[in-house]
Amino acid sequence: RDARALRGAASMTRRDEFAALGAAIERAAGALRDGRLVLDAPVVDALAGAVDAAKQLVRALGSWTAGDVARARAHVAELDA
Repeated sequence: RDARALRGAASMTRRDEFAALGAAIERAAGALRDGRLVLDAPVVDALAGAVDAAKQLVRALGSWTAGDVARARAHVAELDA
């Protein structure tokens, strides 16, 4: 639920990469819930990294750099892999 709220809030800010990060976290949580994804060390690391990045990106939302955009995209790609 929190990931969905994050995605919705990100959509309102018109930061597509941030919304995509929230959606990727939400997809991963759904896959874990449905048994399509196994909670192993790499998955835990990917989710923890994505959540940590989301926290940092929220704090910097008004002043994102190209590096912030790239970081959000990298976490989306990692979660979707």
